[in-house]
Amino acid sequence: MHEILGFWAAKGVDGFRVDMAGMVPLAFWEWLIPQLKQDYKELIMIAEIYEPELYQGFVHAGFDFLYDKVGLYNRLEAILRHGQAAESISICWKMLQGLDDKMLRFIENHDEPRLASPHFLNDPFAALPAVSLSALMHRGPFMLYNGQESGERAEGAMGYSGEDGRTSIFDYTHMPQHQQWLNGGSCDGGKLSEEQVFLRSFYQNILRLRLSSKAFSRGRFYDLMWANPWYTNFDPRFVYAFLRYFADERYLVLVNFNRHESRNMCVNIPDDAREMAGIFPGKTRRCWIAENIFEDSDKLTFDPDRLASEGIWVHIEPLQTIIYKLQPIPKSYDNPNYENC
Repeated sequence: MHEILGFWAAKGVDGFRVDMAGMVPLAFWEWLIPQLKQDYKELIMIAEIYEPELYQGFVHAGFDFLYDKVGLYNRLEAILRHGQAAESISICWKMLQGLDDKMLRFIENHDEPRLASPHFLNDPFAALPAVSLSALMHRGPFMLYNGQESGERAEGAMGYSGEDGRTSIFDYTHMPQHQQWLNGGSCDGGKLSEEQVFLRSFYQNILRLRLSSKAFSRGRFYDLMWANPWYTNFDPRFVYAFLRYFADERYLVLVNFNRHESRNMCVNIPDDAREMAGIFPGKTRRCWIAENIFEDSDKLTFDPDRLASEGIWVHIEPLQTIIYKLQPIPKSYDNPNYENC
């Protein structure tokens, strides 16, 4: 196996995804991976693994990333399909004991039903809060499955796969929705519907944010759910909130899993989060501004010293993801209203 992997690495293969890595003795990986990485230092090793008790050992053996299937994926599925509370997501990262950045997140893969399939949600848009959360919570990678951004439904039986809501991995097959983007080989999205164009744009925005913002690619994560329990002006059954920050970049992320109802609510940011993220009153202007990076008209002012007691009042639509960039009010904002927190 060492010779086989070395053969492909020598040809330029820069990483391997190991199927059911947890079924192979840990001692083998401890022997194999260091030898491979001695010759190919940039090699990426990904473990498909479903045993959390083995996570630490597999990271120590040299795996760069581990499948976050039994943790976050299963929890998000329970929220999307079975009504589990959004606040339960906090349990997932806490149980990882510091391995958050080693987890490979996804909402679709070859083993699971398609989001848009009648076997899952029957609606690719209903999953977008889970997509945002998986991609933006931590610094680990986010995997996008082929056709996911086109709303592929995997309808009908495909050879050995059967009618199971999955795109067959056993047969030569096709993806009708994704072929709308392929457009006869032009690969320009010429046959996408308006809904598909919006869906693809959503994925593009999330992935570009991951790449362009140091707060999301390199920054720290702060879970705000403990500071916003059910008895406050917040709805932890459906809404999840967290901060991402790095140097002078700070973002407040909110996702609403409710398919039908909007929420007007207050998001409290505790003092320790404010201090770690560096949110302090300005020397010339006390107030800060929260700007929705997807909607220019959505701007909110707030007093940093009142974030723990008064918070930030927001409105969030059904299935909406809101990402507020938090910053001191720029000098270019000469409107006197921006001085009133």
